Amino acid sequence: MMQGKCSFAGALQEILSFYDDYAVFVLNAMNNTSGADSFEQHTTASTVKAVENLVLARSRASKLSSEQSVHIYMYISSCLRMCIQWIETGKKIPAAILASHMVSAMPESLRPYLL
Repeated sequence: MMQGKCSFAGALQEILSFYDDYAVFVLNAMNNTSGADSFEQHTTASTVKAVENLVLARSRASKLSSEQSVHIYMYISSCLRMCIQWIETGKKIPAAILASHMVSAMPESLRPYLL
């Protein structure tokens, strides 16, 4: 478990590590849940909320811009989907490399607050 201040790439590596350690559970949850109560929807919603709170805290804003809201949802949804695809396709690249690629794909509007 991560403690103290961490990097966003480090957080992504932690997610990948969790998905790797619990791959059978994660894939079962992905394949056997659907709709509003699905594993994917619940994981996305909770992660989006955490990132929204982080961006708000670091920007010292009272509200996210519409661009930030869209970028956070799009980016987090994509990152979590990439984590699943990584497991489904046999983890062909190391977790650290995938996390680095995902950080490279981060929208510019989020970089000042997440990097």
